Amino acid sequence: MSFHGLKVGILQTGTMPDALHRAHSDYDIMCRDLVGASPITTDSYRVFDNEFPEDVRDADIWVITGSRFSVLDGDEWIARLEGFIQAAYASDSKIVGICFGHQILAQALGGQVAKRRGDPVIGLERYDLLNKDGEAAPLSLHAWHFDQVETAPAQARVIMTSKDCHYAGLLYADRAVSFQPHPEFSSQYMRDLITIYAGNGLAHDLARPALASLTSTPGSDVIAAKLKDYLNIA
Repeated sequence: MSFHGLKVGILQTGTMPDALHRAHSDYDIMCRDLVGASPITTDSYRVFDNEFPEDVRDADIWVITGSRFSVLDGDEWIARLEGFIQAAYASDSKIVGICFGHQILAQALGGQVAKRRGDPVIGLERYDLLNKDGEAAPLSLHAWHFDQVETAPAQARVIMTSKDCHYAGLLYADRAVSFQPHPEFSSQYMRDLITIYAGNGLAHDLARPALASLTSTPGSDVIAAKLKDYLNIA
């Protein structure tokens, strides 16, 4: 699957831990590969460093990555990104949001994001992918989030849900789509990420079951294959 002939702009909202850079591509490359590395044209913008595109029309599709930051932090670049999302949504651009991107898209368009009331969701999680008739197909995807969407924007339809996250996937007609889990994460990256944080920001009693959950291949290819349909791209 690829968005042939379209230009994709990656809005990078964070970077992986330094210790993992040698073994893994960074989040902008992961997201580029999710939407199709070739023959599309991609540009990356480190918006968390206040590097923004000049115009919302500089890309046909904007992809907002995951991040270690919280959309609730209130930083200047986060507010600036919300404004960019609102302008892009009002234009003819399409938008894809992942984790942080899922949350800030919802927040920018009138939804509410909050800290989870329980433990963070970390590991390979089971989701239900919903079709237009509400029929559910099971799907496993990697997840890592402390926040989540608590109230969806009025124009959004739920397309993915789980026992721990009702608004795990949202579709905004054919203009935007977003997911709380990480279809761009490989199993090895997820394992390395949990390992590097275990006992160093992530309690061992959370890290152990998260690592133990990584027993099967995630259904990332299902999400990648559906992106064109969600965004009504021929």
